[in-house]
Amino acid sequence: MPLRFGIAIIAGVVFTACASESPSPAAATPVAPPPRCETVVWSADHETGDLSQWRAGDGGGEFNSGAATSTASLDFAHSGRYSAKATIITPHVPETSGVRLFRWNESLAHLEACYSAWYYVPQRYVVPVWWNILSFKSRNGTAANDAFWELQIGNRPAGAMYLYLTWWGPPVEGPRRGESGLRHFPQLLKDVPVGRWVHIEVYLRQSSGFDGQIIVQQDNVELFNISGVRTRYAAPNGANEWSINNYSDIVTPSPTTIYIDDAAISTPEI
Repeated sequence: MPLRFGIAIIAGVVFTACASESPSPAAATPVAPPPRCETVVWSADHETGDLSQWRAGDGGGEFNSGAATSTASLDFAHSGRYSAKATIITPHVPETSGVRLFRWNESLAHLEACYSAWYYVPQRYVVPVWWNILSFKSRNGTAANDAFWELQIGNRPAGAMYLYLTWWGPPVEGPRRGESGLRHFPQLLKDVPVGRWVHIEVYLRQSSGFDGQIIVQQDNVELFNISGVRTRYAAPNGANEWSINNYSDIVTPSPTTIYIDDAAISTPEI
């Protein structure tokens, strides 16, 4: 079933909750501006002709499932000659299909960081339910690796694609104190363009309590700035793990392909 939202616009930013909920009063609380992240601690331009930069230092890698393939490609590139090509086939019953390119070394070392990449979506896709293109997961001990925050693509009523933010509903209180379960935060500020590179940057201040922050920018336009939230499980194993994804249960047309290039993790100025 397509997602339905309740929407409140406060100071030019759109805050929402699921259809049965009311917008949270905490959404009106002033939040800090995004920090300047200028020290690059990892990057992938794919000019090696493969995806080895994601595996550098044993700090990440490719984790694909269902009918999914990932490779370096000459089809399109934001810079140089290569980009990462991520393709899924849906539906792939009984599994979902997902390309997931992970990094975790940097989030273990830096509780505050900016995670960015350039995305190229070659055509308009239709998303009946969910389509995850970026996520932050966290380990509960060694048993579970659960999604906390995700960036997804949906469709507006006229069909245009757009980004929305999701608290995936891990089995803990959150995202704010007194809340629980799946929550969606859409926006009316920007659509996802077709056939043009778009820059997505997410600032994350990790927190196993309720003093974390997540800020999402698309082409330097701030879409979300949410503070006072949980982002992870508690230490020692709970640090967030970042992934760039092409992951869904159904997107049409299928196969569904997107391209990613010039991914980077950078830290704020001290």
